[in-house]
Amino acid sequence: MILFLDFDGVLHPDAAFRTKRGIELRGEGELFMWVPILEKLLAECPQIKIVLSTSWVRQLNFRRAKKRLPESVQDRVIGATYHSSTESGPDAAPWMERTRWQQIAGYVARHKVQDWIALDDDDAGWPDDQRHRLLYCDPQTGLAGLVYDATVAALRECAKARRQEAVNYARATTALENIPQTPRVADQARRYVAGEITADQAIEETRAFYGLEP
Repeated sequence: MILFLDFDGVLHPDAAFRTKRGIELRGEGELFMWVPILEKLLAECPQIKIVLSTSWVRQLNFRRAKKRLPESVQDRVIGATYHSSTESGPDAAPWMERTRWQQIAGYVARHKVQDWIALDDDDAGWPDDQRHRLLYCDPQTGLAGLVYDATVAALRECAKARRQEAVNYARATTALENIPQTPRVADQARRYVAGEITADQAIEETRAFYGLEP
C-alpha cells in the first residue's frame, strides 16, 4: 500500500518557511517534531511504502526532501508526486495551482496505483467518494492530533480492502475455470486478507503444498 505523505501540518505545525538559512519553523515546536508518531504508525503497518506529496520536494528536490526524514522512514520512500516533467507539456497546469488532491490523483493515474491512502492537512477539492482515503490532520496539531488507534485501524482497513479485492478477482477467475476452492485455499485467502501472510508467503505455501520448486 502507498502512503502519500505531506510534511507541513502533518509532521510539524503548518508554519514552515524557506529563509536564507534554509527552511525554518516560525512558531512553537520544531521541524519534524511528530516524526516519532509516524515511525510508530509505520511499525504497525510494515507493508506501507511512502510517496512524498509535500511541497518540500519542489522547493528542495526529491533527494534533499527525503533526507530530512529518519533512515527508518527514508527506507520506505519510493517516489514523489512532484517531478519537473509534471509541469511540462501544452496542457500541464502550474504545479502550485493544483490542489493536493489533483497532485495525488495525477500520480495515482500515471502509476496505476490502486491501494493507497494520504496523510495531509489539505482537504481542498477531495471528492466525496475518495474521502475515505484521506487521513486529515489539523494544520496546527498534525499527527499529534489524530487518534492513534483509529489511524492504525484506517491504514490497516485500507490495505485489507485491497487484499479482499484481489481475492475476489482470483475467486472469480477460478470459478470460471471450474476449479473448486478447497478448505486449505479458503483458509489461506482468509489469512491473506487479514494481513497474517503476504502474497509471496501464500505463493510459497502453495508451492510447498504441491512440492514445487521455488
